[in-house]
Amino acid sequence: MRAAFILICAVFAGVLALPPVAPAPAFEAYATSSSSKTNDQLNNDLKDIQDNLEAARNDYATAVATLKTLETTINTLNGQIAEQKAKISEQEKKIADYDAQIEVKKGEIAQMESDITDQNSNLNQRLRVMYETDNNSMLVVLLGSENIVDFLSNIDMIQAIHKSDQELLAEMQQKLSDLEAAKKDLETIEQQLVDEKTSMEQAKASLETKKSQLASAEAAQKSIRDAAVEDIAALEASSKAIEAELAARKSTWEYGGGAMSWPCQGPITSEYGMRVNPVTHQYVLHAGIDIGVAYGTPVHAAADGVVISTSWYGGYGNLVMIDNGSGITTLYGHNQSFAVHAGQAVTRGQVVAYAGSTGNSTGPHCHFEVRVNGVPQNPRKWL
Repeated sequence: MRAAFILICAVFAGVLALPPVAPAPAFEAYATSSSSKTNDQLNNDLKDIQDNLEAARNDYATAVATLKTLETTINTLNGQIAEQKAKISEQEKKIADYDAQIEVKKGEIAQMESDITDQNSNLNQRLRVMYETDNNSMLVVLLGSENIVDFLSNIDMIQAIHKSDQELLAEMQQKLSDLEAAKKDLETIEQQLVDEKTSMEQAKASLETKKSQLASAEAAQKSIRDAAVEDIAALEASSKAIEAELAARKSTWEYGGGAMSWPCQGPITSEYGMRVNPVTHQYVLHAGIDIGVAYGTPVHAAADGVVISTSWYGGYGNLVMIDNGSGITTLYGHNQSFAVHAGQAVTRGQVVAYAGSTGNSTGPHCHFEVRVNGVPQNPRKWL
């Protein structure tokens, strides 16, 4: 319990230490015009959009991770609050039980005080009668004795009656004292239980305050996450709009012909064709070939062309797309970073990226595709 509470305090402190981040305004879709901007201006715009896109994705990832931590912490707090409620309820039952015992003791004390009062009254009455008749009754009793033995016996009897009354009264007083001590002990224990219950209630209130504050932090993170989702959608649309504009402006040329060069050297880890996707587990077309390489391995252009785009593209991760002419396009996916930018002319063998494992990927590799008029082809036919 204590370890869990310390963990919650650490998480709580960490969340409160986060700088307040207001949700970024959603970006509007970028409007391009073939007459308003040069290719260089469009490439600069595209670079800015991709930088913003990376920042929006980081905001989203941070918000999602923070929300997961907050959800776990709030669930733990809910459990501890429920546990504290149960303890308080159990404590209230104990207090009620001791209160009932105290009431019983109060009744016993009241009865004992009444009995002592009656005993005192009887004793006092008897003593008063004995005193009032002492000179006559006592004398009559004693003179009525037949002999000295009878006389002494009568004296002993009178003394025994008085002694018995005194002993009974003393015994009753002792019982009263014991009852009052027992009642005091019960009241002490009950007060301890009440104090413990107060501490429990304070601990519960503290937990509920932390939960309320964490719930506010959770709402703020959800707002940041949702804003990031809107930004990502708008930025991706803007990026694609600029990429389409650049692609529409490129010069038309014919593919140079001949075999393309391999983008990098390494074992083929997955061929072109239908397969069960290792990430989504769906049976779909694998539109290229995967070449197993280490992180940071240079990825080369398979043929001359113009870079259509360098951006994050869903499951492809960081994707380089090159127009090689005659409707032929080559794609290089899952890169760690880029070495070229959209609109840039490249030559066969030029480094265009560095291999990684971004997007839907289970390890570092280069995913290489060849498309003709947008339709995937088996890359082996071109290499």
